[in-house]
Amino acid sequence: KLTSLPAGVVLWVDDHQANNINERLALAKLGIHCECYSNNDEAMSVLERLNPDIVISDIGRDSGSDGFHLLKLVRQKSPDLCFVFYTLSPNQERLQRASLDGATAIIELPDELLQKVQTYTAMRRNRNRSHRRAA
Repeated sequence: KLTSLPAGVVLWVDDHQANNINERLALAKLGIHCECYSNNDEAMSVLERLNPDIVISDIGRDSGSDGFHLLKLVRQKSPDLCFVFYTLSPNQERLQRASLDGATAIIELPDELLQKVQTYTAMRRNRNRSHRRAA
């Protein structure tokens, strides 16, 4: 349970979570809370309850369905939610497919990931505040 409101909430899906520990620690220092899951089923079971500002996913998985399948599932539930693929090896085919399937971005570098997560979480929270005031 979170003791205070975070600056942002990330739903992170990667079957090799240890590969992203430094990025998650850096986000935590920025006040951004990450909930991590290793497969699509686990992630989708918490999506609505968690109400993340952004979903970060790897593309390939050793077992089960891949990040492209997760993107499709997320888009069905939350069409406007920021969805970022974080991968070290985006080839042209993956870049094209991610764009066509509705990914917000494909990011390769840790510094870029940190910057984009801060930007996307701030944008979503500002948009949500505006909607609450208008209602």
